[in-house]
Amino acid sequence: MQPTSSQFETDNRFLQSANSTATAPRKTISRSLFLLILIIIFIFLSTCKKSNQPNNKINTKANDHAADTTTATTPPMRIVSLSPALTDMLIDLGMEPYIVGRDAWDERLDNSIPRVGDLSNLDLEKIILLKPTHLILQQGSQHIPQSLNNTAQKQRWTIINLHIDSLNDLFTALHQLTKKMTAALHDDQQKSRILQNEKSLIERFNIAAAPLDNKTRTMIGTVLVLYSINPPAAFGPNSYLSDIISKMGITNALNTGSAWRNLDAESILRTNPQTILLIKAGPIENTGNNSDLQPLLTLPIRAVQQNQLITISQPQALLPGTSIIKLTEQIRNAFINMNNPSQPTNPKKDPSR
Repeated sequence: MQPTSSQFETDNRFLQSANSTATAPRKTISRSLFLLILIIIFIFLSTCKKSNQPNNKINTKANDHAADTTTATTPPMRIVSLSPALTDMLIDLGMEPYIVGRDAWDERLDNSIPRVGDLSNLDLEKIILLKPTHLILQQGSQHIPQSLNNTAQKQRWTIINLHIDSLNDLFTALHQLTKKMTAALHDDQQKSRILQNEKSLIERFNIAAAPLDNKTRTMIGTVLVLYSINPPAAFGPNSYLSDIISKMGITNALNTGSAWRNLDAESILRTNPQTILLIKAGPIENTGNNSDLQPLLTLPIRAVQQNQLITISQPQALLPGTSIIKLTEQIRNAFINMNNPSQPTNPKKDPSR
């Protein structure tokens, strides 16, 4: 049976509808693809533009971030020293610019550096205002005030506590201080300078404390090393001054007892030293002035009879710090000059300070 005309009309309408439907997706896909290509081209061009910008802006931001991180995590070193002897070492190591506070008894630092008291009467509020990173003490095994410990923990201060009695203690403290200071610094040149300063100080001391010749040692004989006359008080064995003259080959007249001894006339008579050496804190110009020894001149001892009396004066003479290097040089010169009376014995200035 052949199809009717109505059937042909129906079929034609169906084909037209199908063709229309098939054409629409193709148009939609073409438009979407075109838009996608445009987006890709835009992104590509934007990326190229950014990549062609100078790199210094990126590097600057990175450097700024690194600088901010360093500032936040490693603040500049700020030292409060509560020991004149350790302050002495810090100055000679080249660390003076980092000191922001000092104890009540220091005399080497500039007057602009504030005093914060001492361990028996410490102004903690003043220390807090100075914002230190390090507190340096010379307590050794002695008790550190609990209030100081608590405040240090709260404020995140690093406490460096060193002990000094003997000469070995002194140079051990110097080495420990050098080690801790260089570890806390971030400037390699400054670290190198501090290490070189330590080396120079030790070399200078070793030259000054080298053994004297036999003739000088024989003439000097046993030495009573006084640090006070009224009342008499002397450096005994295992004190840093006793160790210094021992390195020179000189015998301390006090060979037993404590490192620091109070004496009376009877004990001085018993020791009967061949030489008396008075060490006192004062202007270096007073070296050679034996007027302080006047109370001993009536004693029948060899030092008085042979006029082997030496007075050495220096501002830091009684501090177990690096100033003892200059003191050692003065003692050596005094011993040598006693063996050679023609040599001057009263220097008018100290060229090393």
